Amino acid sequence: MRLRPHHAVQAFITALIGVSLTATAGHAQVTVATRDSQLLATPISAMLPIEVSRLRALGPGLFADDPVVGTGAEATRGLVARIRAEVWLTDATRVRAGTCQSLQFKVGSGLLVSGADVGVRGMRVGGTRVLVVGAERAYGSRGVPSDVPPDATLIMRFQLLQVSEGSLPNPDECVRS
Repeated sequence: MRLRPHHAVQAFITALIGVSLTATAGHAQVTVATRDSQLLATPISAMLPIEVSRLRALGPGLFADDPVVGTGAEATRGLVARIRAEVWLTDATRVRAGTCQSLQFKVGSGLLVSGADVGVRGMRVGGTRVLVVGAERAYGSRGVPSDVPPDATLIMRFQLLQVSEGSLPNPDECVRS
């Protein structure tokens, strides 16, 4: 069967980076796969701040794009990171609209969902990272009552504001000032 030009490009992209894209009614149908297995297949709203074609796998159920690469200190396991975070469901419903200006946590401590904890590693201060976090790396089948439905894929956008050594005075501190 002969492919239409846009299908040929899509097939080439899929073979090259493992991301397949189709568009339907304001949504991009995203399928991120390895040659061995499909890792993510979910409709993602075109309203979200995500460049699907630039996604790379960070592990099963976790994909990232760095629209802004920082030049400061790197967030590594054991360091304290301060991030500005925004979280959405794939239909563009905002999950974390809270009053936090930033969130401070120890990288690798397990205080955040697995996808966020792993997803911030390797970022540099000043950088922005967009994550697609599958349910198994987020809140799983339990979800978060009245906020995140069961088995929800999340889209997270982090800006790394600061990295430092030491301990937190208040673990998982929400900074409101």
